[in-house]
Amino acid sequence: MFEGTGGIALVDSYRRGVTGTIPGADLIQALVPLWRALETGDEAKACAIHEPLADLVGLQKSLDAFLAVEKHLLVRQGIFKSEIVRGPVGFRLTDELRARVDAAFDRLLEAAG
Repeated sequence: MFEGTGGIALVDSYRRGVTGTIPGADLIQALVPLWRALETGDEAKACAIHEPLADLVGLQKSLDAFLAVEKHLLVRQGIFKSEIVRGPVGFRLTDELRARVDAAFDRLLEAAG
């Protein structure tokens, strides 16, 4: 059984017996260290990663928001060249939300490092 909620439920799901996660490509740099922390029983590291991960995923209130944030983060990581999401879309990143996403992602990478 796999968890697939962007990692927001991974810690709880791991404790309930999941054997893996289906992450979005934008958060791999954090989800791999989170999984390893869970596997080794490093609760402090798992909690340190989970908190900013939950903050980041919590900013994504719809599928359109998830796609916009994922594209933004993939561009930021140099994987994609454009944040364009094919329409129709009901959500676009504002400058304010983009700044909040970037701050949460920075905290997440720091915790995962």
